[in-house]
Amino acid sequence: MPGALTVVAGPIGAGGPDRFKEHGFAVAKAAADAAVANERSAGVDPVGLPATIPGLKQVWREGDPDADKLRQPVDFFSPDTFNYVTLEIAADGKSLAIDTWGIDSYAPDVFMEPSQTGAPRRILGFRLEAD
Repeated sequence: MPGALTVVAGPIGAGGPDRFKEHGFAVAKAAADAAVANERSAGVDPVGLPATIPGLKQVWREGDPDADKLRQPVDFFSPDTFNYVTLEIAADGKSLAIDTWGIDSYAPDVFMEPSQTGAPRRILGFRLEAD
């Protein structure tokens, strides 16, 4: 369907909890760039939203101060976190805010306590507004 998007979150969004030992922006960007290259070579629309999508505003990504200006795949991708997404529809129905919150992924069967993982933090987000 033209203009549709898919939001994937949670443990399924993590690229294998033991795959990532580092959780900085550079690691996420490298993973996003590799995923995009593989998807493009397979003829699949790459992860992320096109920078020119109508109504795209307020793009924010942890570790990327230029996210709203650059709008690159990593700004819509978090391969190394256990996360959830919140969707907020404006009362007038003319905007949709999407935010991803989460914690760093960790090895399976570790059973970490909340005090060890920290509170979920905002990882990325953006707004879509109707013209």
